[in-house]
Amino acid sequence: MDVRARALVVSLGVLIVVSSGRGVDAAVPSASPHPPEGASGESRPSPHPAGRLSGRHVLGSIRTTQRVAALTLDDGYSPDPRLLDYLQATHLHGTAFIVGWVADHDPAFVRHVAALGWMVCSHTYDHKILTHLKDFDIRTEIVRGQDAVARVVGYRCPYFRAPGGAVDGRVLAITDALGLRVVGWSTSIADWEPKLTPADQAVIAFKYMRPGAILLGHWGGVHSYVVLKVVVDQLLASGYRIGSVDELVHGTIPPPAPVGRRLPIASFKPAAGGLQIVRALRGPGNLALMTLGVLLVAFLVRVEYVRRRHQRRRSSVLTRSS
Repeated sequence: MDVRARALVVSLGVLIVVSSGRGVDAAVPSASPHPPEGASGESRPSPHPAGRLSGRHVLGSIRTTQRVAALTLDDGYSPDPRLLDYLQATHLHGTAFIVGWVADHDPAFVRHVAALGWMVCSHTYDHKILTHLKDFDIRTEIVRGQDAVARVVGYRCPYFRAPGGAVDGRVLAITDALGLRVVGWSTSIADWEPKLTPADQAVIAFKYMRPGAILLGHWGGVHSYVVLKVVVDQLLASGYRIGSVDELVHGTIPPPAPVGRRLPIASFKPAAGGLQIVRALRGPGNLALMTLGVLLVAFLVRVEYVRRRHQRRRSSVLTRSS
């Protein structure tokens, strides 16, 4: 499929999401306070930063023929609750690179992300561009961010992402000394650029998507929820498995979890005259099974009715004969 055709498909997908009542420009409540002054934005990183420091220095993707990809979401400023609901409903795992300041000021959000099964890692403390800092300040930013996140989730993640993806030899030397693997990305939803439409953002994501890719997004960026939903839904529909960076590296990304099906099929409790169904299958995919169940119950009721009617007639005949 060429870029124009894919753009048309993506545009239709975005329109479907918007028409469902989850509009692009819908007001989203802020779950965390405003970031401190001096905290930089995502510094206009390239959607596909294949720089000279990639490869063995910065993990941007892995080589594989399997349709697998890692989902990564950064920052944590003003997270979109719709995104959290979507991840919970789809049982998707990924890697969250959280700013330490957010971990200190909105620990409930960070705990929520961890409870979804996500690996939570550091994205520095104040989201400062590390290549603009002195060596001492680089290390301080990284360690403070690690400490803040670890206080909330209870562990120190071995992965780290620099704000804006900006690294140099000094940054890599410091992260190496701290035992951290620097993670970049190979494609993104470009949700830091306000001039792009959701369709444009999705086209960028698909343009650089390959098996083994690392997808970048944000918890509360420009159109993050709308675009990410379209991109992830299409990837899953095309057979991709999506997981965390750690799962991608170790080849342990699980198959997609079924959505909308809940077990057990039904549960029963004693009731007058028999059993009462108190919970049945949920979700449109279970309609056929539910219909079969209703037909079976109707058949059994009919059999019981015929049996009792036959028994009454027999009793009546025997009474008249005697």
